[in-house]
This record gives sequence, structure tokens and C-alpha cells, in this order.
Amino acid sequence: GCPNASASVTIRVESAAAVTVTPTSPNICSGQSVTITAAPAGNYNWTGTGGFSQNNVPAITVSPTSVSTYVASSSGCSNSGSATVSVTPIPPAVLGVDGNRCGTGTVILSSTGNCSGTIRWFDAPTNGNQVGTGIPFTTPTLSNNTIYYVSCTVNNCESPRTAVNANLSGTPPNIS
Repeated sequence: GCPNASASVTIRVESAAAVTVTPTSPNICSGQSVTITAAPAGNYNWTGTGGFSQNNVPAITVSPTSVSTYVASSSGCSNSGSATVSVTPIPPAVLGVDGNRCGTGTVILSSTGNCSGTIRWFDAPTNGNQVGTGIPFTTPTLSNNTIYYVSCTVNNCESPRTAVNANLSGTPPNIS
């Protein structure tokens, strides 16, 4: 006969690592793009809102026009992770209301229009320094005509800026 022999075999099944999906920002403004990465490092098959699909890449860059969800799935395993990106429309520009005074001093400026966020005042049409918020805006003491710029900001999305003049009678404009 055959010798009576037995052996023990242990089979260990490990579950796939959880997939974590992270956008560079979960909230963007209309027209902006966002990069979304998955961890652990590796290539993933991506799907998303509106039929989005991209395969075998570690990250995606997308420009959604509305709230969108993106899913990363690993090729060999069934684990996946997802992230949602919200999109805030750019608010409409507000209109500036010029201010006037005689001689050196402060000038009160205002704006009109529908702003559901924060009215912000700047010293330049792009970039520049924010010099105030809200309505009305009182300038610092001026000795020359000065142009300020007003915008509406909602969820960190800024409308186009509109020029607003602080006019002092009898003084030339200060073009900067």
C-alpha cells in the first residue's frame, strides 16, 4: 500500500487596496479644469458624468460644465473610488456708479446689479490689489482722479471687473 501521508496547505486571499480619488479642487469655476488622481499609484480606467471615459492612466484632467462625478477602477481588481467636482458659474459683471467730489478727499463709489456673493473693489482691471468690499466703497484720500474696479465674487469665482471713476473736480485723470 501507500503510506498514509497528509499535508496542510494554507491559501491566503488578500483584498485589493482601496482606491482613493482626489481632485486638485472639489469646487471650480466655469471654464476651469481640474486634475483628478487616484491612489495607490498606478494606472486606472476612468469613467464619469456625460459618458466620460479614459483608460490606463494614473490621473485625468477635465473641464466639467456642471456637477460631475468621476470613478477610477483598477484593471485587475474590482475596487474603485470616486470624486465629485462642483462647478460654479461665473457671476455676471456688476455696473459701477462713479463718485464725485470737489478737491482732495475721499470719494464714495457704488455699484448696481445682481450679486449674490461679495462685492470686491480693486486698483487694477486684472490682478492688482483688493482695496475694499461691499457697497458703498469709500476711497482713501485722493488728490487726483482715480479709476477703481468692481466685481462680484461667488464661491471664489469672480465676475469680469468694471471700471468705476473717482472724480475730483479740477484735477487731471490719474492713468495707472
